[in-house]
Amino acid sequence: MCIIICGFGSALPTRAQLEYSCINNQDGFGWGVVLTDSSILVGKSMTAKTAIDEYLTCVASNQDNVAASGFWARIATHGAMDLTNCQPFTVGDGSGSVMFHNGILPLYADKSETRSDSRCFAEEILPQLGGVAALGSQGVWDVVSAFAEGSKLVFLNPDPENPLTIVNEKLGHWVGDVWYSNHSYQQYTSVYTSAVTYKTEADLDDVDIALETNSCFYCYRQLVLGVCNACGWCWDCDEASNACLCWSDTISVDINEAAGWEAF
Repeated sequence: MCIIICGFGSALPTRAQLEYSCINNQDGFGWGVVLTDSSILVGKSMTAKTAIDEYLTCVASNQDNVAASGFWARIATHGAMDLTNCQPFTVGDGSGSVMFHNGILPLYADKSETRSDSRCFAEEILPQLGGVAALGSQGVWDVVSAFAEGSKLVFLNPDPENPLTIVNEKLGHWVGDVWYSNHSYQQYTSVYTSAVTYKTEADLDDVDIALETNSCFYCYRQLVLGVCNACGWCWDCDEASNACLCWSDTISVDINEAAGWEAF
């Protein structure tokens, strides 16, 4: 599943939200902070407490000089479960931007590839499309958004005027000035026989409506076996159908076959 939490300025989630994020996504952690002097500070760890402490300390010590920041926690799907596959990844276009990813990318790669799908995309695929700067083109934005359908991509950029870019932002949600790629920052609570979600008081009304009508928490239409039959959202892992590890197979798209990559 993974989770990305980000925001502009020094807006932060609570420590408890970061801790729940790491409890629910335990396979690696990372953070990034963009400063107003155009520098980006990055930290990665296989230990949740280390990553959380470093992230909160970095933002607190820089405060008014923070243009944007992000935190990430992983559930491993592709690639080795080690520090080399902890995000954020430096985008291989020379821009200095770093990327977080939540979801599964339908990417092709050699079967011996030890990098995660996210790392391959940041280092090789996106630069072939023109890099982060090309996302300013509607055409490239649409291609990347469609390719990453069901996934969320967050870029921290060394530009105080444009420090944060979120692709497929609508698949996550804002709480105040902080954006969350899914609900796994919340305490896990079973709310339905075959479906689960993460509850806070702010969500209770929506959850109650969904439960009373046996409908999807996201589109309020038909829910079947934990997966919405209308929009495809999975309540069990809180992901879109093509990023779901519970009920559906990964969809592979031939985006880079010409380069000789094989499906993950």
